[in-house]
Amino acid sequence: MQLPWRTAPLAALSSLWSAFVAAVAGLLLAFVAATAVLYVDTVGTAATGYQTGQSCAQDIPPTLDGPVVAGQADQVASIARQTAAQYGFGQVLFAEYTSPLRLDINGTDNVVRLGYRDGAVDHLSPSQGGARDGIWIPRSAAVDSHAVLGQHAEGVLPAPGYPSTGLTGGEGGLPPITAVYPNQDDPLPDWWCAQQSSVVVPALSGDNAAGPVVWLPNPADLSPYRQFYRQVSIRFPSPVPVTTADGAALVARGTAMVADLRGRLDAAGLNTVTVNEPWATEQAIAERARANVRYSVLPLTLVSLVVGLAGAGAVAVGWTQRRGGELRLLWARGAGPVALAGRGALELAAPVVFGAAVGLGLARILLSQYAPASTTDPGTMTAAALAALIVTLLAVGCVAVTVGVRTHRIFQRVSSTRRWARVVRVLPWELVTAGLAAPAWLRLAAGIPSSRGLGFLPTVDPIALMFPLLLVLTIAGIAVRVLRAALAVSHRMRWWSRPAVQLAVRRLAAARDAVAGVLVVGVLAVGTLAVGHGVASAENTSLDAKAGTLVGADTVMQVGVELPLGRRTLPPSLAADTTMVATENTTAGAVLVVDPATFAGNAWLPDDGSVQRILGQLAAAGPGAAIQTGGSPAGVVRADGLIPLHTIGSTATFPGMPNGFGYVVARSAVNDPAGLDSWFLWSHRPLAEIVSELDRANISHLNPATRARALDALPFYTVAWTFGFITALGAVLAVVAAAALLLTVEARRRENAMSAILAVRMGLRPRSLVVSHVVELGALGVFAAAAGAAVGLTGGAVAATHLDPASWLPPGTTTPAPWLFLLSTAGATVVMVSVAGWTAMRSVRTARMGELIRG
Repeated sequence: MQLPWRTAPLAALSSLWSAFVAAVAGLLLAFVAATAVLYVDTVGTAATGYQTGQSCAQDIPPTLDGPVVAGQADQVASIARQTAAQYGFGQVLFAEYTSPLRLDINGTDNVVRLGYRDGAVDHLSPSQGGARDGIWIPRSAAVDSHAVLGQHAEGVLPAPGYPSTGLTGGEGGLPPITAVYPNQDDPLPDWWCAQQSSVVVPALSGDNAAGPVVWLPNPADLSPYRQFYRQVSIRFPSPVPVTTADGAALVARGTAMVADLRGRLDAAGLNTVTVNEPWATEQAIAERARANVRYSVLPLTLVSLVVGLAGAGAVAVGWTQRRGGELRLLWARGAGPVALAGRGALELAAPVVFGAAVGLGLARILLSQYAPASTTDPGTMTAAALAALIVTLLAVGCVAVTVGVRTHRIFQRVSSTRRWARVVRVLPWELVTAGLAAPAWLRLAAGIPSSRGLGFLPTVDPIALMFPLLLVLTIAGIAVRVLRAALAVSHRMRWWSRPAVQLAVRRLAAARDAVAGVLVVGVLAVGTLAVGHGVASAENTSLDAKAGTLVGADTVMQVGVELPLGRRTLPPSLAADTTMVATENTTAGAVLVVDPATFAGNAWLPDDGSVQRILGQLAAAGPGAAIQTGGSPAGVVRADGLIPLHTIGSTATFPGMPNGFGYVVARSAVNDPAGLDSWFLWSHRPLAEIVSELDRANISHLNPATRARALDALPFYTVAWTFGFITALGAVLAVVAAAALLLTVEARRRENAMSAILAVRMGLRPRSLVVSHVVELGALGVFAAAAGAAVGLTGGAVAATHLDPASWLPPGTTTPAPWLFLLSTAGATVVMVSVAGWTAMRSVRTARMGELIRG
């Protein structure tokens, strides 16, 4: 005969439900532990991805820029190439520009700069010509000078206001003109983004002295012009970092190279050249974002793991009850609590470990579904596996300790469990959680720091983060207490005219403890999901609304006054997709001039319909009507370029008026377009398309802006990622709630089946029996879902108003309409109730009365 301890691992198969419960406990513990590690790491990846997306790819590695005199540019390039090769930067892009000069073509002086960049002509699309053995001139110079391909520039002189080096130029001249290229405008293609300040000359900037660039085929062609200062710009293109580990490696290489490069340049007397490492700052921001989220979610993770270990203890308690006869026999034969604890650990260890392995696998497979990114640093999966292993060992240890303590109390001393159980039940635990919620609320009410500066990242106080969850837990406790009190007196209910309802209530009353457990977990699951989803959605919605208020439209472009004066007209394709907006600053506040006919179709509009209402008021009131914004004074308003205005209404905010203080008027109020400060085109089309259309129409423009880049979104994302982890925890609790509901049904399978068979034999129709189970399980599910959704959405809405990273900018942060969440919760509840009801009815249909009576 084999010892029970040797056969214990296989004994778990004799009770598949016990093995299943233990496996689920191990799965959830390992999933939570691995998820915490993976999630925090992907926050760093997501932050890195955001930073690279906002940066010019060529400005992520170290950069080299600065003025030199003739002859030094080649020396700088040589030092840069030698140094870069030693530190793994295999590609070097060298660019050189002269100081502004006058280029005489057909007797017309053109203020330009001569320039060369490795591969420049490969990334220009000539409108005329294209041969690479001559100079490429910008279209503006070609039009002004009536230049033709093949001719030479007649003279090169310094531009007025720019000093000479004191050197004279040598012999030689520029190659012939072989191509004309369109002037380069913002936004530039990615290859050119690092040369923004060198190649883009805003047409309306009022400072055209620098001039566009005339591109030379070879750097040697610049040699004859030694009297002009040079500006060198060197970039070291490298793959952009994907993870924080990639970014850290790039910073390490860059730091070493920058130090070496600075030393070599200084030794060569080239200290006018500046070497920078821009990504070091961005890397620090990405790492701080990851650290902030880790700091915020660590307490929640620990609490979740403690709850999971308590669940493992509950599994051990259930196992002790099921194995009571065998344990008593082993105790009678001399086995002590430690040996019996080992027996329980040996039997339940295999399911727990199996479940933990599945949980670890699911944490990795589902990473893209719950985390902000799907790529992790090297070694992160190993750390996640180690975390899962630790909690698995703790779970097995918790099982052993629970079994040992339980058997000690049962077999070796008189237990007062029932008395203590009564005490535990009557203690007002919800008052404890409510008391803990008070300091959490004070921390939350203080809000989070708000800043307009780049690189600012908010840190969500973990104590403040607990407020909505403590609120959910308090309401869950109250709900359980109310339900238990109601079920305790339910025996007085006499609804035999509705036998389905009567039987449902009796079954609930007979399993008050199990029902209370399912209800607590259900309310916590739905409430946690509501809090996490609500605040995360609020942050994304707030970012969208604030950016829309700040910029006014998806694309904004300043244009000259020739458009509103009618001297130039927009192409038909562009006129249909843009609206003309003007601004004027007065002592009474800023005035925003809009076109009611085209504004709604091209500007960003809030969901509340306020803009449409204002446009309707302006159109109906006629010229001179004005809408107050932000509490500006009412009455008559006078402004240059506008007829006298009179206020007819008010609004809190309006797109394009971030300060909120001013007036909105219709285009019909303009009597002198040239008298207004600035004119803009607003559009819903992408910026690149607008720029292309304006260039083809030869319409001047400058200061482009987009709603997507109006604000630094990383502070909003940091808060959203923090609550995204809470959403993931809520999903785990939802799985626990579903499993608890099914296990409750299975645990009472014999009792429910026997009562159902007897009820049917006494005349209860099968349809009424089905309705009875639907009422029983549906009431429990609906109660948990409704209570959890109500308190979770309320707590999330309250928390969102105090978690605004840009509180200086209207509108305030509010949670969006939760209809999708409510529909999803209702659908999931219906599915779970249906599955549980089907399980209960299946146990009735397959049960045999004789076996039930024999037990």
